[in-house]
Amino acid sequence: MTAAIIFWTLFWCQVYHVDPAFALAVAHVESRAPGQEFRTGLLAGKWYGPYNLHRDFRRRWPEITTIPGNCRIGVLALRGSNPRKILQRYNRNFNESYYQEVSRARAHYKRVVNYGQP
Repeated sequence: MTAAIIFWTLFWCQVYHVDPAFALAVAHVESRAPGQEFRTGLLAGKWYGPYNLHRDFRRRWPEITTIPGNCRIGVLALRGSNPRKILQRYNRNFNESYYQEVSRARAHYKRVVNYGQP
């Protein structure tokens, strides 16, 4: 499951010109649980993971229930140049703690994405 999320996130990041480490960090923070890097499917009865997209978005994007579709819409929502503003737009419950969590996860995924590259 994790490999599919990483694959589709990297794919859509290339299409939409989004930093893959940032996108993977958001997916991780939005969907993590103890012992799990990412969760998928219906979370808490109204959110679809790994990008934690509200079920009401199915009207416009029915594909959010699938991993490729959820990654596409999640990455699409992360376009922009200012991570703080992007996250404020992405998560209505944005706060400094959330921003710091995403920043820490981004540093981790930057190492993962750049693995084996100079």
